[in-house]
Amino acid sequence: STLMNILAGLDVPTAGAASVAGSDLLNMDAKARLRYRRDIVGFVWQQTARNLLPYLTTIQNVLLPMQLRGRGRQRAARLKHADDLLRMLRIDHCRDKRPQQMSGGEQQRAAIAVALANTPSVLLADEPTGELDSATGEEIFAAFRTANAELGTTIVIVTHDQTVASEVRRTVAIRDGRTSSEV
Repeated sequence: STLMNILAGLDVPTAGAASVAGSDLLNMDAKARLRYRRDIVGFVWQQTARNLLPYLTTIQNVLLPMQLRGRGRQRAARLKHADDLLRMLRIDHCRDKRPQQMSGGEQQRAAIAVALANTPSVLLADEPTGELDSATGEEIFAAFRTANAELGTTIVIVTHDQTVASEVRRTVAIRDGRTSSEV
């Protein structure tokens, strides 16, 4: 979790080096860190409640990061991009639903759409299937593979679940704060 928080720009490293997509996380000021979180990385929490605002519909949740970014696309283009993300992640049927009206898997795919809204270079996911059954977990990994293939987004997943290794192309194990193996 500490590593994810550093990579996400939520925590500041105290020493060493941390660089993501050409951004030096050790030497960023608060404004640069905010821009980094808004433009370079997307983040998916294990708890879906942390990913989605309960009083917004799915489409409103996906549009929110784009609106907060405040530049670029006009409303029609933002709406098209949000709809494209929902279609790509196979939750376009949830477009006008609030989180409590969706299953856990639908909520997590909506969270992935929110994280991808500003087309980040890197999407970070902290135990994204930890609260889901195995069949729904497979749907989430399919969504990550689709995002990687169609958008070119690098996906970094942190988990304690050994079965995740079979779902990804590269696995790096960390033990006691150090890389212990890579497959």
